[in-house]
Amino acid sequence: MAIANVSSPAANILVIIRNDAGAQIDTETIVLNGSGHTSFVLSTQYPATANTRGTIEFGTPAGAEISIFGIRSPPALTFTTLPPLAEQCRAVPRFPSTG
Repeated sequence: MAIANVSSPAANILVIIRNDAGAQIDTETIVLNGSGHTSFVLSTQYPATANTRGTIEFGTPAGAEISIFGIRSPPALTFTTLPPLAEQCRAVPRFPSTG
C-alpha cells in the first residue's frame, strides 16, 4: 500500500480494517506531513490481515486530500492493483487472502 497526503497541512488518516464478515480487526491513525507519503506491506504493518480477506478504510480528514495505491502480489507474482471503493470520502480497497 502507498498513501500520500496531497494537501499542504499535515493529515491524521484514520485506518479501519475489517474482515470478510465486517468485524473490525484493527485500527490506527497514520500521521502524514503536508505533501508527505508512506508505503508498507499490508500484512507486515497490520499482522491481523495476514492470510485473511476483508477491507481497509482510509478516512480522509476534513479539508484534506489523500491518494492511495495498492498492489497485490500473490506467490505466483502475478501483479494487479487493488480497486478502491469510494464511500463518503473513504477509500476502501479490498485485500485478498495471501494464502
